[in-house]
Amino acid sequence: TSLVGIATLRALEGVGPQLISHVYGLMKARNLEGQTEADTWLSSEEGTVWAIETVDKISDAIRDNTRSKL
Repeated sequence: TSLVGIATLRALEGVGPQLISHVYGLMKARNLEGQTEADTWLSSEEGTVWAIETVDKISDAIRDNTRSKL
């Protein structure tokens, strides 16, 4: 859930406090029982940076594609 929140807020821009809150929420999840190795990585600092950078790349590609059609 935090990952979806992070992706949505990052794509919106201008909502820094809410984004930070969801990033910390995702990072707090790293200590939950029953996590897979992928869950643990995603809730790490490296995983959250990857998530934000990936959303940025997708958002940039969509913006560039939209601009080229105008």
